[in-house]
Amino acid sequence: MKKFLIITFCFILSMTLMGSVVLADETMERIGKTGKLRVGFREDSIPFAFIDPKVGKHVGFSVDMTYELAQKLSEHFGKKIEVEPFTVTAKTRIPMVANATIDVEMGSTTYTQEREEVVDFSLIFFFSETTFLVPKDSPIKTINDLNGKRLGGTRGTTNLKAIEDQAAKGLFKPKEIVTVEGHAPGFLALKTGKIDAYSTDRSLLEGLRMKDTNPE
Repeated sequence: MKKFLIITFCFILSMTLMGSVVLADETMERIGKTGKLRVGFREDSIPFAFIDPKVGKHVGFSVDMTYELAQKLSEHFGKKIEVEPFTVTAKTRIPMVANATIDVEMGSTTYTQEREEVVDFSLIFFFSETTFLVPKDSPIKTINDLNGKRLGGTRGTTNLKAIEDQAAKGLFKPKEIVTVEGHAPGFLALKTGKIDAYSTDRSLLEGLRMKDTNPE
């Protein structure tokens, strides 16, 4: 069974909660009328929001914050506000907030100025680096060792953009940058040897590693 190491890549990311920038008043009015808070959760952003197979629903730090938010909204409106969960991906989370399919995304979304043009963000509640996860027996020990290797990142994330940008600048010269559709597929690609290193936030990589049957 493979064991995994985390290789630090020096970009600090700030995680926030995300809501609509243009429909805040209408959103609050709708929540008050319907008694429902429509929330987007990722399925594989451990430890923030993920599906626990034991209970078959979303759990995690951001999920806990969601129910605290619903409680505060209940107090504000003087009525019970229920959480209505929606599954989002890195690719769909911002469009689903922007087009009002959901009221807020509660996960591990990094603030960027580009994203703030279409959605609004809460105060920052978590900082994390962009890092790489590699098998423990991998020859990759430093950033320089990424040269000639196949690197993976999730579509629609700042992590993927960071490694693409730094590769373009010549910080390292990978053989290939592979785009995956989520953290679980990325981790599977790493475990099966389709990629040599998988990149996302350090906190998320720690979650993926600890969930594995042999995380050390």
